Amino acid sequence: MKRKYLVIAGLLIALFAIGYIIGSTIAYFVETDTAVNTIHIGNVDLAIEEEHWEPPTVVTPEQVLRKDPTVKNTGTNEEFVIVEVKVPSVKTYTHSEDGTGNSEQNILLFDYEVNDGWVLVDAPVTTTERVPGLPSHYNGYYVKFVYAYDVDSLVIAPLAAVPMLLGLFIFLMVHFRNPKKKTVKGSENRC
Repeated sequence: MKRKYLVIAGLLIALFAIGYIIGSTIAYFVETDTAVNTIHIGNVDLAIEEEHWEPPTVVTPEQVLRKDPTVKNTGTNEEFVIVEVKVPSVKTYTHSEDGTGNSEQNILLFDYEVNDGWVLVDAPVTTTERVPGLPSHYNGYYVKFVYAYDVDSLVIAPLAAVPMLLGLFIFLMVHFRNPKKKTVKGSENRC
């Protein structure tokens, strides 16, 4: 009789093991899971402001003016910021502080120092767009600089990584250069 109980117990254990294996296999192949995608609708918008810029009526060589173009995220979503700065350039002569002239070259009519966090994306490009209001002998064209905002100085990051209305100054000052052009008679005229 004891042997009969052992055989029945062994069969029950074997049936249980087979049932467990079959049930686990079926559960593995029919298991399902769900995921929910959430899409937030908002807007991407930015503003470029120059709060302290007052255009001068006259600009003199070597003059430094406060110019503070600022990019602000006015939307509700993060955005990547890329800014294009166009600087007028002329083919002319420059002179050093002691008054001696240099050879003719293309120079930017003003320069600026880019603030921390802005990274030059590509090499400056001289455009075919002429600078209006310059005499034709100056051959004035714009040079385009493209900057992206980079929070960690490692990767380009969304503007929302800083507070929404903080604003990112591209630069704070511009310095106007002092070019001069030689005339046919050899005298010098400053622009």
